[in-house]
Amino acid sequence: MNTTAYLLEASAKFGSPITVIPFVLGIQNGTLDKERFRFYLIQDYLYLEEYAKDLCARCGEGGESLECPVVFGVSRGHQSGESRARRLF
Repeated sequence: MNTTAYLLEASAKFGSPITVIPFVLGIQNGTLDKERFRFYLIQDYLYLEEYAKDLCARCGEGGESLECPVVFGVSRGHQSGESRARRLF
């Protein structure tokens, strides 16, 4: 069994309830109200912005780390994607 199959099987009990939440279903089938989606994008962006700041601060506390530029780049990439999506809505 490969890693992906193992993780999917191990997390199956958590996935089912999450996938039937009206918000998730609305995103999945395209029926989510545009204003609700916009609110979600804004909140997600704000969260990622603070998360990126926290990651950078933690990297600074630990001295030089090879992972810090990678983590910072990933978090900034997510922010960039969120910014583009927010402008569309």
